Amino acid sequence: MPSEREAIRRWLRDIEHHIGMAKGFVAGIGYDSFRDDNLRLYAVTRCLEILPEASRRRVWCTLTISLPPLRSVVEAELVALGAA
Repeated sequence: MPSEREAIRRWLRDIEHHIGMAKGFVAGIGYDSFRDDNLRLYAVTRCLEILPEASRRRVWCTLTISLPPLRSVVEAELVALGAA
């Protein structure tokens, strides 16, 4: 079983890959061409659907690891500004 770090790395690479694919599908064309090309439109839409699927796997880590320190910083800034 891969480590959590390796799993996160794979998820991030998956997100990066699908962003690159979506950008590649529209490289060199304008909006009107994109809008009228059902194949490209479908391909980009599918890439965009995959992004939340891949990022959802990281939600728990964000909630339990990343947000508590961020909240502490925000609270400290509010105190410093006299807004607490």
